[in-house]
Amino acid sequence: MPIQPPVLQQRPQPSINKQAIKISIDLNKIQTDFDRNIQDIETKFNLAQSILSTSPDSAKDIWRSQIVFLDSALDFYIHEIARFGMSKIINDEWVDTKLFNKFQISMRLAKILIVTPENLNLFMDEIDETNQKICFMKFENLQKQLKLIGVSIAKDESNENQINNLFKRRNEIAHQADFSNGVKNNITEQEVRDFIDAVKILQTKIQNAIIAKG
Repeated sequence: MPIQPPVLQQRPQPSINKQAIKISIDLNKIQTDFDRNIQDIETKFNLAQSILSTSPDSAKDIWRSQIVFLDSALDFYIHEIARFGMSKIINDEWVDTKLFNKFQISMRLAKILIVTPENLNLFMDEIDETNQKICFMKFENLQKQLKLIGVSIAKDESNENQINNLFKRRNEIAHQADFSNGVKNNITEQEVRDFIDAVKILQTKIQNAIIAKG
């Protein structure tokens, strides 16, 4: 009887059931952080008032510090909102935008994600590294970030001008010791309060637009 060849069975290969990876960023925390930053800035009004009559120059320096911290609070908020929006697009919860599709990542990260897609959260580190090089205090720049994540707000020329004026005052204070042409710029409490109101108005518009987007 002829010898039958052995029946060869393919050895089963171990498989890994990869689950869909989601990036989770808490929108409520972004709002809470913004509110806390604004509250910290506003508490300095009491300190300035307490020394205004005896040391007006020191009170004005407190107001100047509020300007710097206020613009930083806005910058930080836009950074966080950009991260949130991009995570929503990555999770296929929001529609891609042209700017998102052109967003560049390093080949190092691309290689990691191809081999280990479960490391998708590293993409957020890449976003942070990229955005650290960008200032979002100027209205044009923050508007680009909103466009990147597909968020639009109603045009308000007065508010836009206030945000740009805040950026200008912040630069004068932070980079020029608040001197222009050799003369110290004046500053008032009301000027600071007006800037805070402008930032609050803008932030509320953005936050509501994001909530409405879902």
